[in-house]
Amino acid sequence: MEAIDYWKFASDLTVVQAALLILGQDPAEYQEYIDEWAPSSKPKGYEAILSSLQNDIKQKRLPASMAYSAEYTYEGELHPSNEPHWHKTTVSVENLKQWLKSKNVTECFFFEDNPTQTASYFNRAGSCYAPKLEAAIRSWEAVISNPEWLKNKSPKQALENWLNQHAEQFSLVKEDGTKNKQGIEEIAKIANWSLKGGATKTPDGRNKETARVDFQSNGISLPTRPEKQDKPEHFDSEIPF
Repeated sequence: MEAIDYWKFASDLTVVQAALLILGQDPAEYQEYIDEWAPSSKPKGYEAILSSLQNDIKQKRLPASMAYSAEYTYEGELHPSNEPHWHKTTVSVENLKQWLKSKNVTECFFFEDNPTQTASYFNRAGSCYAPKLEAAIRSWEAVISNPEWLKNKSPKQALENWLNQHAEQFSLVKEDGTKNKQGIEEIAKIANWSLKGGATKTPDGRNKETARVDFQSNGISLPTRPEKQDKPEHFDSEIPF
């Protein structure tokens, strides 16, 4: 492997590292001194990409773990400032990939081993581009590739959470700035692979049927009702359009 290829082992990158890798430049060679260079000496496109990353992080369109600069006062005391420290603020590689896809950028360091990312239904310049279709596919890819999204959540809930966080990327924000809740729910239903619901759990972790047997064994009579057939929901009941 070449030196730059070892960056593929990283799960998180600083914003400066991310900008350099998008350009195909090894951060190890540039990151320490690049702020001091004249614009003409920096890699072509670096300023534009760095600015795009910074703006979308500030606008919360790209999730990031923020770190802030610090500056000395006249009294010699060190105080934090409100300006992000871009050499310490980090983004996850997974979120960075989703951000790049939303910009229709799929030919760079982060996608070299995955040519399928250039599929026609991701081409936003195409005449048949469907934003809801891309949102459904992107949300499905993101949730199944990161177990944290599914932690204590159903697949549909996880998909809705992801779509809420990336709503602006897929035109799921209304003119008044609020999220398009109905649109997000519809897309999550399409991407949801778990259409079969489970039994409701009682506080002690047992389901309702188990609890009913216990009550009857203690001499308490419960009203009976027809057993509900456990079957998957019909597809049309999930999709309201």
